[in-house]
Amino acid sequence: MSYIRCRYCHERGHNIKGCPKMKEAAKAGSSKNWEDRSYYERVAMEKVADYTEANKNRACAYCRSKGHTRRTCSMFASHLATRNELEIRYRKGLVKYLTDPSCPIKIGSYVTWTTWDKKEVHAILTGVNEKYLLESANFITTELGHSSSKTERWVDYTILSAEGGSTYWGPQAGQISSHELPQAFNGSPLKIPFYYYYEDEYYHGMNINVISEGISPLTFPDKWVNGADFSAAMKNHKDVSDSSVKDNFERIRSFLNKIGY
Repeated sequence: MSYIRCRYCHERGHNIKGCPKMKEAAKAGSSKNWEDRSYYERVAMEKVADYTEANKNRACAYCRSKGHTRRTCSMFASHLATRNELEIRYRKGLVKYLTDPSCPIKIGSYVTWTTWDKKEVHAILTGVNEKYLLESANFITTELGHSSSKTERWVDYTILSAEGGSTYWGPQAGQISSHELPQAFNGSPLKIPFYYYYEDEYYHGMNINVISEGISPLTFPDKWVNGADFSAAMKNHKDVSDSSVKDNFERIRSFLNKIGY
C-alpha cells in the first residue's frame, strides 16, 4: 500500500502534481466563466498553472536544458539508444570470445595477479557471478567513466594464496574474490581503451595472467547477452556533454569494428 497521499483529493497512491481529479477539475473549469466555476475547479486551475510554469523553468537532470525532464530528454534518449546498441555488440563479442575453444579463460583456470600494494595472488576462476552481472555490468557505461563497484566484481575466484604486500587489506587465502572480465586479463582482445580522462591509450582495471587454462567455458544468462536487463541496469548514465559522449561512442564503435565484433 502506498503511503503517498494527494493534497488535492486526499487519496493515496499519487501526489498533487499527478492528481487525475485535479487535472479533470482544471479542464472542466477552463470551459466555464469565472462565476460558474466551483471552488475546487478554481483551486485546480491555479495549481495546474503553477506547476506548468514551474516545469518551464525546471532544468533537465541530464542535459541541464530547461523546459523538459530527463524522462523526455531527446539527448538522453539518443545517447541511451546508441549505448544499448554498442553494449549488445560488446556482450555478444564477449560471449563469442569466451566460448571459443582456444580461449584460455575458463572455469578452473589458474590465474595470478599483483594487487595495488604488491601482494602476489594465486587463484582459481570459479565462474560468473550472475547477480552482479545482471545488476550493473555494463561495459559501455564503465568505459565512459561511470563504473559501479559491482561492475568490477562479476567473475568469482577462489584465492589459493596471497603473499607479500605492505598492508593487511585485500584478498586472503581461502576467500572468494571477484573481478571484472575481460578488462582484467592480459592478452584479451576485448580490453576497451579507456579514453575518458586521458589522451593516451590506457586500460581500465588490473592485469590478470592465465597460468593454465580451465576445463569448461564460462556461461552467461541469455537475457544479459540480449540486453533484456537494460530496463533496470542501463539508466545510470549521467554525462551531460553531448560532444564528449558521442566522441567516446565513436571510439568504442571503431574499436569493435577493428576487432571484428
